[in-house]
Amino acid sequence: MNDQELIDALAELLQMSVDTVYSYEQAAPKIEDEIMRSRLEAFRKSHEKHIQELTQAITHMGGRPPEFSKDFKGYIIEGVAALRSLSGTKGALKALQSAEERTNRSYAEAVSWGVPGSAHDLLRKQFSDVKIHLDYIISNLKALA
Repeated sequence: MNDQELIDALAELLQMSVDTVYSYEQAAPKIEDEIMRSRLEAFRKSHEKHIQELTQAITHMGGRPPEFSKDFKGYIIEGVAALRSLSGTKGALKALQSAEERTNRSYAEAVSWGVPGSAHDLLRKQFSDVKIHLDYIISNLKALA
């Protein structure tokens, strides 16, 4: 993978994190349990940190990171999150599960790219974070079943 391909791939991950932040903004207020909502807010902040880190990595490589705005997929994801959230906590968690599953698949692929040291370390750390997010959401969905 050459530098431009890596920049483009990191930009896609960055955009996915932007879209996921918007999903959390739609879904988290619908969570009735205060402790769970607080944890989900922490996950949203984690994605915001990923955005900052990916922005720095792209800039360091000489690329131009995308703007902090939803793309077409982001609008769809946000819409699904809003609709599912209408049904309360369980619907909101299902919406976030979909967003985090998409994010986890992308990071699973990203860590296999064979990129240089610091970029690979960043991807592994962020993948670890999103796995924690998804595990927490799935665990809470099971508890609500």
